[in-house]
Amino acid sequence: RERLWVLLDDPLSSRPATVIFLLMMFLIILSTVTFCIDTMPRLYEHDPGVSHPFFVIEATCIACFTFELSTRFWASPDRRAFFADVMNMIDLVAILTFYIELVAIGVEVPGLAVLRVLRLVRVFRLFKMNRGPVQVFASTMSRSARPLYILTFFVLIALVVFSSLLYYIECAMWD
Repeated sequence: RERLWVLLDDPLSSRPATVIFLLMMFLIILSTVTFCIDTMPRLYEHDPGVSHPFFVIEATCIACFTFELSTRFWASPDRRAFFADVMNMIDLVAILTFYIELVAIGVEVPGLAVLRVLRLVRVFRLFKMNRGPVQVFASTMSRSARPLYILTFFVLIALVVFSSLLYYIECAMWD
């Protein structure tokens, strides 16, 4: 179990670990691109059915994600700490939303489409490989918070002023 845990949790531990990691990243990107393409007006279908190619791709990706998450949970040295990890919770949310939608096929539930968007949280796993740069970015943002608040304040004031000005110019043009 320990070797399997290292294989799945540390992409830099060996060549097979890197291959598994890259495969999972490819599936995340494939799933995300499929989701985006599926929302294009020319390709969108309100009720596509389980034989639709986008559904098949998504179901295959989710099956792989489910297997990977279950295997990592089984191999985890500390199962309580496993669910305390934010990345594992992100994976769980992304996977569960698909299964909830699958159970609700054919049932009209208001707001169910919002669950599809939650599947995109899986994209945050792409940060797992680059924890160092993400930590540097977070540190920089926290140290720059006050100047960013001031900048945001001025941008919002400019937005209100110029949108009001544009509104009055448009009203004058139509009169």
